[in-house]
Amino acid sequence: MKKFKFKLEKILKYRMQIAKEFKMQVVEANRLVRIKEKDFEEAVLEKKTLLEQRNLYASQNLNIKMLKNYAGYFKVMARRIEYYKRELKNAEENLENKKQLYIKAIQDQRALERLKEKAKLEYDYELMKDEEKIVDSIVSFSNKD
Repeated sequence: MKKFKFKLEKILKYRMQIAKEFKMQVVEANRLVRIKEKDFEEAVLEKKTLLEQRNLYASQNLNIKMLKNYAGYFKVMARRIEYYKRELKNAEENLENKKQLYIKAIQDQRALERLKEKAKLEYDYELMKDEEKIVDSIVSFSNKD
């Protein structure tokens, strides 16, 4: 009997490759989320430090010009924090989309793997039946003698 060959083997290999690529995309998207989180946290920390510094100087009779400078810088910091917050949100949404694509690719791959296993079981069953026929024919032939 001929050797087992899964008819959809090329498609299975292709789906495995797709799943691997999506996994790498998830890893990259996750790395970007961590970078965006770090940027956001640093901006928040910088604003907090600046606020503490201003309060310290305010208690030491800071002049009006310096207070205006701090106020302007606080506005810039608020815009920067909002920017980082949006960037982080976008990165997290991108990560979630990549995860969904990866999950779908893995499901497709596993479906084909189950089909392959089923085909292999059918092949093994047919092989066993053929072997039994051969053994039966040998036994019946030897019984005729």
